Amino acid sequence: MLSRKLKASIVGLLAAGLIACTPSQIQTSESLITVILQDVPPILTMLAGFGVLAQPQLTQAQAAAGQASADFSLALSLIKQYQATPSTTTAQKIQATLGDAQTNLNAILTAAHALNPQSRDQITGAVTLIINTASQIAAVFPTVATTSAVKASNAIKLPSANSFQKQFHAYIP
Repeated sequence: MLSRKLKASIVGLLAAGLIACTPSQIQTSESLITVILQDVPPILTMLAGFGVLAQPQLTQAQAAAGQASADFSLALSLIKQYQATPSTTTAQKIQATLGDAQTNLNAILTAAHALNPQSRDQITGAVTLIINTASQIAAVFPTVATTSAVKASNAIKLPSANSFQKQFHAYIP
């Protein structure tokens, strides 16, 4: 007969196995966020370079981008924490932080509406790509320890960092 302590250890190990996403997904998530952190500043440079945004709009976009970058940095730290010790709490924090980043990036989209159609399309395409990628990254970290949640998250195929960069540079050369 198994002791209570041994049973608790087995249950803990099983739960950890259920909530962990694949090592490949974790590594790809880290790579993608690193690339995203490099790609946010060129969007701001492009916005500022057009010279058509009123200062309050540009300041708002810059603040939102700064906060989004801080959110992505925090998400990267949380992913490293999750890699060391998977938990639903950390997965929830990753999802919330990436959700905050997406909200902040939407402020850039608001500012981009004042641009000419071609410039607006470039900014919108690049920011939407980042938002969608952040959403995909968040989805690979299951917040519920069920077999179906883990299977669903493990089935998500994240783009490689190189693929992401190619798509991004199609919008922002």
